[in-house]
Amino acid sequence: MELVTGATGYVGGRLVERLLAEGRAVRAAARDERALAPLPGAETVMVDVVTGRGL
Repeated sequence: MELVTGATGYVGGRLVERLLAEGRAVRAAARDERALAPLPGAETVMVDVVTGRGL
């Protein structure tokens, strides 16, 4: 499984799409749970790597 932090940003979102297209399992992490909705196929988690919340 691949963990992508910042999955709702431009680079992170494109990386999630690419990994899913390659058939990889993806865990998409972002600070805003509402923004994670448009990532079908990925397991989503709410994480703030600055504060450690969700780790």
